[in-house]
Amino acid sequence: LSENEEFTTQAAANHLGMSRPYLVKLLEAGEIPFHFVGTHRRVYLKDLKEYAQSRDAQRRKSLDKLNEKVINAGLYDSVYTGEE
Repeated sequence: LSENEEFTTQAAANHLGMSRPYLVKLLEAGEIPFHFVGTHRRVYLKDLKEYAQSRDAQRRKSLDKLNEKVINAGLYDSVYTGEE
């Protein structure tokens, strides 16, 4: 697909693995650029890719912080038994 391929909000939401209403909230909040074709929102593939890369980087950063906390607490190699 071309970087300038236009997606409907439903197709964009499917591409990102989220609901259409949630995607529309992100669009309206300015998280992802979009434009109108008539009264319908459209999103470029390049903008979806940029958002996905940013989202994934934030997720990795959060998981790295969590992992660091677990290691610092000495719980990385502990065995969970399900009992307190």
